Amino acid sequence: MVNIEWGLTSTHILPIDNGMINRTWLIRTTTADFILQNVNTIVFKDVVILQEQLVSVARQIALPKLVPLYFLPTLKGAELLRVEGQTFRLARAITPSKTLTEATVINVGLATQALLEFHEALSHITFAEWQQPITGFLDVQKRLEAYQFAKACQSCFQYRTSNQSDADYGLT
Repeated sequence: MVNIEWGLTSTHILPIDNGMINRTWLIRTTTADFILQNVNTIVFKDVVILQEQLVSVARQIALPKLVPLYFLPTLKGAELLRVEGQTFRLARAITPSKTLTEATVINVGLATQALLEFHEALSHITFAEWQQPITGFLDVQKRLEAYQFAKACQSCFQYRTSNQSDADYGLT
């Protein structure tokens, strides 16, 4: 499908199993890595509007310290591919990347900084005509409050001793 619809020759296709909404694969090629997603149409009722909005925000958002999100249209120019009742999209992968699975002072700091930059950039985009794919999805104030909470929690991790585990803080 990736070869025919997007013109990519994959060298490896690896499932990414830690997602909770969409089915996702890492597509490796000789020149770049990509993320193929089978969009969950139960969660996202109108995937066309969702994708139009994601592409729009990806084009508008300025993230000088973060890798920008870039969706690849199919060879026919479509942002989504529908095959046998399923909906797919392809984005350039952020590589190398790492999933932060452990709550440490460093990881909390990295996540906090990335979220701050992302939400600051979001605050410069007008969402007045946008339709929320999930209730509260575009609530920048709610996201900034979550950032402030995460920032406040960062100090909790600074006082950990080497013999304390994540379980001591309810993080497992």
